[in-house]
Amino acid sequence: MASEVQMVLSDKLEGGPPPTIAKGAETYYTTPYGYGQRARPHRLLTVVKLVTCACLASWVCRFALPRIFTLPFSSNLKHSGTIRLYDDPASEFADDDFPLREHEPWDISTDFPYPRTLSYQVTEGTWLRLDVHPMSGDIVFDMAGDVYCLPADSYMGASGPVEGITEAVPVLTGVPYDADPRFSPTGDRLAFKSDAGLGIDNLWVMPWAADGCTAMDVRARANSQKMDEELLVQGVKETEERKLRRLTREGRADGQCHSILYIVPPSVLIESVAQRITNETYNWVSDPRWHPSGDKVIATKWYFSSRSLGAGEGWEFPVPALNAGSPVQVEVGAGKRLVSKRLPMGWTKEDYVEQQIGHEQFIWAGDDALIYSGNVKDVDGSYTHSKGALASAISSVQYS
Repeated sequence: MASEVQMVLSDKLEGGPPPTIAKGAETYYTTPYGYGQRARPHRLLTVVKLVTCACLASWVCRFALPRIFTLPFSSNLKHSGTIRLYDDPASEFADDDFPLREHEPWDISTDFPYPRTLSYQVTEGTWLRLDVHPMSGDIVFDMAGDVYCLPADSYMGASGPVEGITEAVPVLTGVPYDADPRFSPTGDRLAFKSDAGLGIDNLWVMPWAADGCTAMDVRARANSQKMDEELLVQGVKETEERKLRRLTREGRADGQCHSILYIVPPSVLIESVAQRITNETYNWVSDPRWHPSGDKVIATKWYFSSRSLGAGEGWEFPVPALNAGSPVQVEVGAGKRLVSKRLPMGWTKEDYVEQQIGHEQFIWAGDDALIYSGNVKDVDGSYTHSKGALASAISSVQYS
């Protein structure tokens, strides 16, 4: 009987007719040889397919969709009327979420009673940021917080390269840390970052003389420097006359003009020389790059989270006309966010401030596109060190 039942059940498992079993008969349920072994590969293949689909969906959400839809329409709250093709992760984030305390602006040039003279002579440097004048070929570069210029004829003569050592011409000096010089498309202005005045890096723009490096040399303006600095060390508050002399020595004024950042009597206010185009008192900005039109710049704006590590966003700042005759007031937090940080999978907009990974090194690619770099190794929102040379990638976005 057992063998008959086994044969009947085997027929059923193989697709045969249903078994007929007599009532009260002893029944044994057995499985034909090889049936379980044939089913396992099918179940394993199903699991592999599901895992593959999940990984593909995760990759699409993490990499493909942000590259397609994360266009630089991510304006801040002041530009909430801008049409966006995706849900901007920074749409609910405002600059006043951080700092945790109100920042007190201070003038780094005057608000500490310490000696200010430091003399040094070097023949080479590292980590220098430079730019070449689009017309004359003059080179500007920063070193140790000052900006210098090399005339084109000092390194490229009519018959080829010039041998020997050329002395760099100081263009911006003083206690403020000046860096990231960048010529405008026509070469008539110079953008740079500086912590002058507010004690935190902001973007500045100043005119560039048609005669180039020679006309921008500040060494001939070093009048009364020793006396004025001794008074500051002694704690004697700087007068408006001494302030104008200092700004002239630093290259931010020409002796008759002044930078609109500093308040001086109306009788002295003629026109601006160096003009601050951002007004950041906690977050800082760097790496200005001119738009081909020359009327705005793109820069990296750095945000701090609960960890003291800045994460960059791409911000656009308008450049007002210089020497307009009236001061241009820049509002705190002015500018327009073009490229936001990306949120890791599972994060919400409320977590945006804690994202430690951002973008940087923005440049314009024509009138309506940007190229920038970003960290592609740290995908969970936390920054890690020692990632190697392939931790960054170049991205490009286009907007209208």
